Amino acid sequence: MASLIASGFNSTAALASARIVTPFSLSACSPLYDPSALPPVLPTLRVCATPNLRAPFIPPFPPPLAPPKPPPRSATPNLRGPNIPPFPPPLAPPKPPPRNAVPNQRAPIMPPPPPPLEFVYTHTCQASMRDVPYTIGPLFTENTVDQQGNPAVAMCVIISSKQTCRATANCCTIKFVKLEIPVNDRCRPALRRLTINNQPLDYSWGVYDSATFTTVKFKDLDLILPDPANAKMCWVVRPGPCAVPSTFCLQNRCQVSAMPHFQVVHK
Repeated sequence: MASLIASGFNSTAALASARIVTPFSLSACSPLYDPSALPPVLPTLRVCATPNLRAPFIPPFPPPLAPPKPPPRSATPNLRGPNIPPFPPPLAPPKPPPRNAVPNQRAPIMPPPPPPLEFVYTHTCQASMRDVPYTIGPLFTENTVDQQGNPAVAMCVIISSKQTCRATANCCTIKFVKLEIPVNDRCRPALRRLTINNQPLDYSWGVYDSATFTTVKFKDLDLILPDPANAKMCWVVRPGPCAVPSTFCLQNRCQVSAMPHFQVVHK
């Protein structure tokens, strides 16, 4: 039995490339057998040898490499490449043009405003718009007919009611005698008639040698209209270009002056 075991170990050692230094031999043998003993006694057979089981040399694993240290926050990575200049800062967006401006077009140069129009004086007298018994209301237009029943345009003002004024003022006690309106000479032929409270009135022209303009006049009002309060005063014009106040009147505005001493301007 010992030789059979030794032969098996020797064959296995040859397969494992192990060299047996001391051959296998019987070392111990006991035939005793008592399974009821504690612990049980069993027969034993020991075959021993001294093998040379030196495995080939394998170097130890190297220690793990330490992780690389991260570069400082302010350091630039060592990435050499083509020399590319830094990006320029972004350009500010262009300002949008004004809503009323035309793109890519210069605004036209506007001429200076015309000088203010001056009051047209027909008489050398004292004038005032305060401390007067009456004032003249805003100018307005309305459709009407002329003395022949033809369509026409009336340009009208309404005299105010009697006002309280300072008795010592120069114009407080004046009489409402005359009304004058400077007109455009080209529109003189367009005038048809005058009316006071829708009643016809003959008109007359005021021609002034010292000036280059003409006026249409409501005259003798102190006799025709003793109480001018709330009176409606109109001059009637045939339809056409002169039926517009700014065209009919001198200097593109209508100036209505009450005589003899107080006067009020309307545009």
